Amino acid sequence: ARFFYRNSPVVIFDEPTAGLDPLAAFIFKQKLMEAKSSGKTILLTSHILSDIETLADEIVFLNHGVCLFKGNLDELLRFTECASIETAMIKLIENEVTTCY
Repeated sequence: ARFFYRNSPVVIFDEPTAGLDPLAAFIFKQKLMEAKSSGKTILLTSHILSDIETLADEIVFLNHGVCLFKGNLDELLRFTECASIETAMIKLIENEVTTCY
């Protein structure tokens, strides 16, 4: 909640929608999208893949400290030849393929 009262150009959230009810999560994501539209840089960590799909411009997928992917959602789906973010992440973990530098 403090984020919305400050005017920082960069904000960091760790699992921001975990534990929120659906209405609160929806409102929070709308506020994040507004902040993003106003030019703020937002770093978001989440295990909730639907949040990543909705909010992220760029995805960095880490598994046990190893970068398995860095790019946008379309690149992830093309690279893994999957139709959804869930199946793409599973394929990355199973294959332990890395595209990070």
